[in-house]
Amino acid sequence: MSTPRKKILLVEDEPNMRELVKARLEHHGYEVTVVGDGYQAIFTARQVKPDLIILDLMIPRMDGYTVCRTLKSSSDLNNIPIIMFTARTSPDDRRRGTEMGADAYLTKPFVPETLLAKIEELLTRTGTEPTPDQTTGEAGPPPDTQAEKKSESDKLEAVPKPAVTTAPEEKGLDQPTEQIRTTEEQLQRLAEETQKLHQLRHELESQLKTRQTTSNQISEPIQTKIEEELKKLTDQVQQIQEKRQQLEAALAALKQRQ
Repeated sequence: MSTPRKKILLVEDEPNMRELVKARLEHHGYEVTVVGDGYQAIFTARQVKPDLIILDLMIPRMDGYTVCRTLKSSSDLNNIPIIMFTARTSPDDRRRGTEMGADAYLTKPFVPETLLAKIEELLTRTGTEPTPDQTTGEAGPPPDTQAEKKSESDKLEAVPKPAVTTAPEEKGLDQPTEQIRTTEEQLQRLAEETQKLHQLRHELESQLKTRQTTSNQISEPIQTKIEEELKKLTDQVQQIQEKRQQLEAALAALKQRQ
């Protein structure tokens, strides 16, 4: 009987980052539920009872700090590991995350291997303790988690092999997996670029609003310049979105070939 997949609740409101992280986790065998705001995070955590939560800080309706504190204050949810996953990098943000009960704090842009290693560490810490034997009352042997993980990994990475293989053919078997890894890295870079462009656009919009608020009149050349920059940013975001869609289609095709 196969072991059920570990369930992860991903709380992230930025679409590109959300899809990137979700695809990476699913590729490694996790069952992922995605929500985009704080209220949904708490409601879904109670419904799904995930094995781990990845929580962005800057989310709508209720910020990540409040969500974390609420979950850690709940008697039936406080044992779920929480990874705070955010672009905020200051020591004060990290300290506050720890005070709210977060089990780990990772910053964006992220290294996928680092996120996966932290997930495995926290799941191992909370889920692999020996359980008492029902007949003797003594601790029974720990589950063969390594074998189960290897089995899941084999299923994910396996590519159909011909009955007779030669060295060149064996080398070619890893090509789809390598292409998937490369495509996922490209998607991550696009998500990071999109996030930076959104931030820059927000700063320009704020600058324009501030100028209009502090002065009844904003000089036409300055306003025109800011509006031109905003249009360029919007066009760049659109181009990245189109490229992301192409890569996602290519990624889906590659996974079907496995």
